[in-house]
Amino acid sequence: MGGEAWEGKDMLSRALQYVLNNRMNNAAFQSQLGTELHKTLNCVKARYDFSVHGGAVSTINLDDENGNNVVIPSGAIIWSGVIDILTAMASAGGTGTIALNSEGAGDLKAAVDADTLSGRAAIIPVGTAASCIKLTADRTLTVSIATEALTAGKFDLYVFYMFPQ
Repeated sequence: MGGEAWEGKDMLSRALQYVLNNRMNNAAFQSQLGTELHKTLNCVKARYDFSVHGGAVSTINLDDENGNNVVIPSGAIIWSGVIDILTAMASAGGTGTIALNSEGAGDLKAAVDADTLSGRAAIIPVGTAASCIKLTADRTLTVSIATEALTAGKFDLYVFYMFPQ
């Protein structure tokens, strides 16, 4: 399994599931590993960093530890998550807002005064059927900065998701 099969992916493709499921030619040794991994609760970590992304009023793609956009695949159900504020966010006049997005605007975190976030903050999906989000296409996690540009800030966003059976 070369790195290219996993690069930028957060789920197992059907082809990779097949390879993992059929790693052994002998049917007695087939583990169905690909299918089992596909059933697990997945977690992605996405980062916003003012020193990397800037703070202009805009929508910014969030990155993984390698600088790649964080994409959650089509069909995934976002179950829950948390925002871990690493450096306090600030805006010149104190009125800058952020919203976190997956399937739609503010669906992970509705617009909130960025200056008020600290420590850890909940996102909208909180592990209930009523709050979860089902993706209709591959979606890049983004932060929308509005009202006023940010002048500082850094956070990690952890999103837990699964695939329907």
